[in-house]
Amino acid sequence: MTQTTRPKPPVPRDYNHLVKDWARALQNLRDGRTRLAARIKTISDACRTSHGKAHPVECDPCYGAIIEETRRRYLGAGAGAGAGAGEGGDEWFSGREDFLRDLDRVLDDAKRRRVSLSDVEALIAAAKKAWYRGLLRQYPYFVDVALNSLDDVPRFRELVADARQSEGDVADVVRRGIGRPRGGPVDVEAYVSAASREEKARLLFEADGAGSRAPEGTEAYASLCADAASGLSVEQVMGVMDRDRIGAVSGGWEEREGRVRRVAGERARKLEERRARLQELQRARTAHRKIQRARSQKLAGKFYAAQSCPGCAAEVRGKGGDVLACSLCQVLLDMGVGSAQTVYCSMKCCEEVHDSHTKSRHPCSSGESCLQHTPSPPTPATVLCKECTTHLSVATPYCSTACAATTMKAHLQEAHPVVWAKAKDSLTGAGGGDGGGDGGGPAPMADVAGYVVALTEVHSERVGKKLKRSSLVDV
Repeated sequence: MTQTTRPKPPVPRDYNHLVKDWARALQNLRDGRTRLAARIKTISDACRTSHGKAHPVECDPCYGAIIEETRRRYLGAGAGAGAGAGEGGDEWFSGREDFLRDLDRVLDDAKRRRVSLSDVEALIAAAKKAWYRGLLRQYPYFVDVALNSLDDVPRFRELVADARQSEGDVADVVRRGIGRPRGGPVDVEAYVSAASREEKARLLFEADGAGSRAPEGTEAYASLCADAASGLSVEQVMGVMDRDRIGAVSGGWEEREGRVRRVAGERARKLEERRARLQELQRARTAHRKIQRARSQKLAGKFYAAQSCPGCAAEVRGKGGDVLACSLCQVLLDMGVGSAQTVYCSMKCCEEVHDSHTKSRHPCSSGESCLQHTPSPPTPATVLCKECTTHLSVATPYCSTACAATTMKAHLQEAHPVVWAKAKDSLTGAGGGDGGGDGGGPAPMADVAGYVVALTEVHSERVGKKLKRSSLVDV
């Protein structure tokens, strides 16, 4: 009789990168925690009994013993940077040399009381959090599970990308994506302590944890898992199940593998585009700063150039921006409509000739209607037409706000018809209509303050930021 050999099922490529039996690592983690907690308790009890301390932190020898037990937990018996993978072998920190070196250093600092135990715990928690996020990014299996639960896709991607979220939140999303297994989760302790393949298969595949039959549709996989002769590990059986599941849902393993690669390629493309965009913005910012520096240097040269004092013809050269100058001249120079500024060698010369300079170079735009010609003139405080200054880069000065109010309406009608068309409705009524004022003259514009700006404000904004210091003379 010819014996029929059952063919081995195909094993998906790179199965070990897609699924893993984490039960042993999880059990190692729990065992390690239990051992460490027990040893610390022993130290604490002995410290209270022998040394009379309420807490071992108050006792240098016992505190050091706790530090060394923590070192033994993560670095193994051979203390030292990167000494090993701890007591349990396969755990989350196994092989993470950078973390182990940092932990060894921090433990030394804690032993010398340079840092606290909470700092040690924070380092361990941060390293584990980084490991878990890296694991999710490394294993496309988890991403695929999340994609099969459409409600969790945005949340999953958000949590994996946002380092501020806790690993517990991310694990909850993965758990919901995977779904609750029939009959409840596998008992990890029982699974790890199982002596045979048959017992492991029973724990994995029996729906109620105590029955004798695997759920319908899983019998073949349960048989593969229980049969040592199949040559497949539990992880390989899980890979076969995953391949068949994807094949039923998406039409084949190759399609799923291609989809994962396309997603990875798209992510890499977007990262490259973002990197290129940032580099482009950086180059543009650098070029803009060069242009601004060149303009400032050119303008500063005009401000600091030697000038003749109009009072005594003495040469005046600003040193470090220390210039006694006409502020409106400087504003015009900054606007590009003035050829030079008027500077004075001393306050004496300024007081002697500045009034004549103002009348000849910067007369009030109210002309013959200027209130300085009246018996009770207002105190001079130069203001400029805001529209001219802001949008036309020209200066239309008035000796005061009160003076501007008498002629601003006509100026707006002539120079800024669009602004006047929008504002004339609000200018009608008290103080703003065509009715005459005292003596039959035009009525002052009541809300003229909205259409003028103080020379001192314009100078501070346009010139003051470009000069180190400046002694200004208002016009």
